Amino acid sequence: MGCLLVVTNYTGDRLNFGIAAEQAKTEGFKVETVIVGDDCALPPPRGIAGRRGLAGTILVHKVAGAAAAAGLSLAEVTAEAKRASDMVGTMGVALSVCALPGQVTSDRLGPEKMELGLGVHGEPGAAVVDIQPVDIVVSHVLQQILSPETNCVPITRGNSVVLMFNGLGGTPLMELMIAAGKAVPKLQVEFGLAVDRVYTGSFMTSLDMAGFSISILKADQSILERLDAPTKAPSWPVGTDGNRPPAKIPVPVPPFRSTKNEEVSISSLQADLKSLLTQQGRILEAAANVVISLKGSSLNECDGKVRDGDCGSTDPAAKEERCKMRGLLTLSRVRFELGRRRTRRMSATSVPPMAEFLTKNPYSPPSWASHLRPIPSHTFSLAHLPTPIHRWNLPGLPNGTELWIKRDDFTGMELSGNKVRKLEFLLADAVDQQADTVITIGGIQSNHCRATTVASNYLNLNTHLILRTSKLLADGDPGLVGNLLVERLVGANVHLISKEEYSSIGSEALTNALKEKLEKEGKKPYVIPVGGSNSLGTWGYIEAAREIEEQLKSRTDGLKFDDIVVACGSGGTIAGISLGSWLGALKAKVHAFSVCDDPDYFYDYVQGLLDGLQAGVNSRDIVTIHNAKGNGYAMNTTEELKFVKEVASATSVILDPVYSGKAAYGLINEMSKDPKNWEGKKILFIHTGGLLGLYDKVDQIASLMGNWSRMDVGESVPRKDGVGKMF
Repeated sequence: MGCLLVVTNYTGDRLNFGIAAEQAKTEGFKVETVIVGDDCALPPPRGIAGRRGLAGTILVHKVAGAAAAAGLSLAEVTAEAKRASDMVGTMGVALSVCALPGQVTSDRLGPEKMELGLGVHGEPGAAVVDIQPVDIVVSHVLQQILSPETNCVPITRGNSVVLMFNGLGGTPLMELMIAAGKAVPKLQVEFGLAVDRVYTGSFMTSLDMAGFSISILKADQSILERLDAPTKAPSWPVGTDGNRPPAKIPVPVPPFRSTKNEEVSISSLQADLKSLLTQQGRILEAAANVVISLKGSSLNECDGKVRDGDCGSTDPAAKEERCKMRGLLTLSRVRFELGRRRTRRMSATSVPPMAEFLTKNPYSPPSWASHLRPIPSHTFSLAHLPTPIHRWNLPGLPNGTELWIKRDDFTGMELSGNKVRKLEFLLADAVDQQADTVITIGGIQSNHCRATTVASNYLNLNTHLILRTSKLLADGDPGLVGNLLVERLVGANVHLISKEEYSSIGSEALTNALKEKLEKEGKKPYVIPVGGSNSLGTWGYIEAAREIEEQLKSRTDGLKFDDIVVACGSGGTIAGISLGSWLGALKAKVHAFSVCDDPDYFYDYVQGLLDGLQAGVNSRDIVTIHNAKGNGYAMNTTEELKFVKEVASATSVILDPVYSGKAAYGLINEMSKDPKNWEGKKILFIHTGGLLGLYDKVDQIASLMGNWSRMDVGESVPRKDGVGKMF
């Protein structure tokens, strides 16, 4: 038992609460005090008193109250409150001064002026400036709170935060919502923060003052649990049922997916098309014709009766889109498509899509994977998704076989390939663990090491690579070919190890040895295994399975894959896609073509990854692993390289020689051995990237090119110096 005083950092408050605390202690009460100074308006030095206490105090109160309600001791509650106080920053903006009862209202703010950095009691702020648009004001406040120069809060790119948008008393909730809507995407995109909670309302006011304050609290799971804890406080935006506010402002909805109650197979929709068009279809067509025929002024008149009267003026380009509505099959689909296409076209009232690249967001798994454990808390948006799926007219297919290809080589440029899907989860975990360095390991031309280096550098993490090479090359400069060039360009620390040493020591012992060395140097390293293939990295291709599901649902032709084919080099990709296909709606048979170890090794390794997720399935039940290593890892036969060249010439799909090239070569060989087994099937091949690996094969593949010659320009072609411009 005891009492915790949460005191804002003002001289009078500290004096009076301090006297009360001392008096209570003399009477035998246990009393602890936490001083909250979250004001970020004034740059260092901040005077004798330090930072003032502002609306961030509310968040400290909520954390402390929830900790006390959970039965923690006074010392433990005090520690949690102090920790929250140290991680929150606030800055206010006023458009008017407050009217104190019985006093003449101050006129320190002239017309068309606003005050930055005022105190909670209306004390003068850091500056009085001309009124600016809300975007500029919000940007300035966020920069002031989060600036590393002011060092107000320990928040850096990749952290999770809670945003409180607090009205000062005279600002309508609608205006607060508008300003909050500006702040969230800025935090996500410009500052690279995951906004886990948004609270908007009047929590700490200055009587009737017009304006707002922004509070940003660095969040982790314990903080969020305290904020989400049930409370009967009437103005707290989380009620006793624990519902929490959204973490993001609204964005355009994703491609149409019917709900469970509306799910109808494409075949049944096609069967019912005639009756739909004769009944509901005719009604929709008639309605569409009326809308199409309306002129801008008529649309404005109709729109003015229910909203802002600008539909006809701002939506001329959408008229042609309305002509496409006749082909849609259900009323809900028409309603969705009209809304989606109008949102894309119109400027006045639509919400633009938010740039998600390099943002950290809370993760929610597919419903069919929600029983797996542990579930990642966050993911970084690193890959350009979804990657396209298209027909692939590969030569030599059996009769009636359709081959499709998913282009995970399009996940980015320097980040291209399957590895970046795993890194979205792994690097989010690294940032959560407050790592400053990433260690990983692979072959001398490892696509994974290249992707890890680039992604880590984006997130301000140093990278140390342990690269396996031949004994003859381990003591010299590794060169600047392919993946090595990119890695060294972006500043990776490269540690070479011979294949013989690697074989006798092992990747785990090597990475641990480097980790211990860096820890002694004061670093906080995070180790990512070979290929990013651990249970956490496996989620990357569980998500890919969900992505494929959604892509198929968006099609109108009922496409469904019988088989999925992918290369296997470290095991994480095939574990994720196989489990996702097994648990989800795909139900396709997965074929993995091993490019290094034998199938038995990978069955056992994948089983370990599945067990690490408590999946409860046998690897041999969900994937068939074929041996496609040929001469060995990263070593190619002339036939394999010739195949890569022929595929590129025939289809413009460039396969890397180490992974997808061997997998596709193995697939065609399997089809030629047993064509009946593949006839009539629809197969999805996942291209896992690795284009840069081709540069290491230049000497081997050069003899297969040959199609060049010196251009012969006859004397009859006129010549004149300077005619041809060389740009």
